[in-house]
Amino acid sequence: MEILLSDWFPRKIMAEPDFLSQLPVLLRAFIRFSHGERGIRPSLTAQTLAAVDVWEPAFQRTIWSSRLQGRAALIAGMLEPADDDDLGYEKTMLESLDEAVGGRAQLLALTDAPLPNEAFEWTGVADDIRPVIGEILEACDRVADEILDLEHRTAMRRFLSRAAVGDPAIFRRKASPQRGAAAVAWVIARANDTVGGYWSGLTVQDLLASLGVSGSVSQRAEPLLRANGVDPYRLYGSMKLGASDLLTSRKRASIIEHRDRYLGDHGEALT
Repeated sequence: MEILLSDWFPRKIMAEPDFLSQLPVLLRAFIRFSHGERGIRPSLTAQTLAAVDVWEPAFQRTIWSSRLQGRAALIAGMLEPADDDDLGYEKTMLESLDEAVGGRAQLLALTDAPLPNEAFEWTGVADDIRPVIGEILEACDRVADEILDLEHRTAMRRFLSRAAVGDPAIFRRKASPQRGAAAVAWVIARANDTVGGYWSGLTVQDLLASLGVSGSVSQRAEPLLRANGVDPYRLYGSMKLGASDLLTSRKRASIIEHRDRYLGDHGEALT
């Protein structure tokens, strides 16, 4: 939010202040809509909207001040030598990619090879939870075959297996296996941008409906995330799992493209 309101909007959008001053209103509406489409918890939506409130005053001051915009701002930036401040944006964005794949070393070594057709890993799964794990697995495999694909199936199997080994108590509670499967599918689909975006062609509601589930599954997903080493309260609306082997080839190709763009001519300074 800081980048949008303190840099991108005032510097890159060439318009009169009267027009620009309405952007925070549009941004809030977009946040509410997109969070609703992606099934994000209301508490996280509130945090994101609060961030707009924090940065709007500085944004309004900036747009009503004398400043360079558009091409003029770009040319001015090109005439100045790169320093630590100039690299701040690229550094921030690379750190965001680090969080998605598990670190800088993983980011630099990332490939876009497809995830393999991989059997579920039962090693370490407690005997008493195997029946419920089997039900969740069967539902995840079915939704992968019907509306997702093999790579999503492998990613869901890995995520479920790690959760079962990491915190078997999750699966000893009285809970619907279908909602458990929906939570697994939701996490993996969100992490891979498979649902929720206008480009994805699949809504969260459609994904959950394929498993006979309605309503949010974000709370059901929280213990599964923690069992995979992810703090759900530090995601802030994103789904960065810190594991490149849970990402499809398409998602990793996108990350590689962004990585190379952010490294640009300053690779040594940023790695």
